[in-house]
Amino acid sequence: MQRRSSIGGAVLFFVAAALVCVSIAAPGVAAIGAFRSLPTLGLELPAYRAYAAGDSAVMGRVAAGFVLEDLFRVTTWTSTLLAVIAGAAWIGMAISAGDAVRRWPSRIALVALLVLIGAAGLANLEEPSFSSALAEYRAHAREGRRAEADDAKARFDEMHRRAEAQRQAQFGAALLAIASGAAAIAPARRSRAPSQVPGSGGAS
Repeated sequence: MQRRSSIGGAVLFFVAAALVCVSIAAPGVAAIGAFRSLPTLGLELPAYRAYAAGDSAVMGRVAAGFVLEDLFRVTTWTSTLLAVIAGAAWIGMAISAGDAVRRWPSRIALVALLVLIGAAGLANLEEPSFSSALAEYRAHAREGRRAEADDAKARFDEMHRRAEAQRQAQFGAALLAIASGAAAIAPARRSRAPSQVPGSGGAS
């Protein structure tokens, strides 16, 4: 029963940690596609016409922000939940497996998980300020106040760079946790028994 519990914990850990990587990478991939394609489509956003000054590329970037906003928000919460699940699963598995888990790789995995959870939690704490700066930028842009909108966008861009750094830290920590976790539970190699020299077993 204990062995089955440790196997289940290990499977849950690896699945949750892998899904953290997916939830972090997916918005980045989507953002690359959106910000490359939408500015080239000649989109018209009447509410932002004064701010864009007829530049369809600017309107395309505004539209890309609307498309991606919910995806980034959802994956921020999702990655945090998955990180907590991965951490709890690893601790439970390590306790159940006992001496079957290699000590140092297990400790590295635990530290990586703590970094992952901390970075994800920080991203959630900063998300309201992130959303507020984005809302301020859009409000000024809709009113055609270009200078104020550009100032708000500069603050938003700074927060966005910080959020990207946090996501990169989460991704790296998740990969380290997966690698060290695999090393911690990998079966030890058995040394081969020395081969018997032919004829050595006979009577002298």
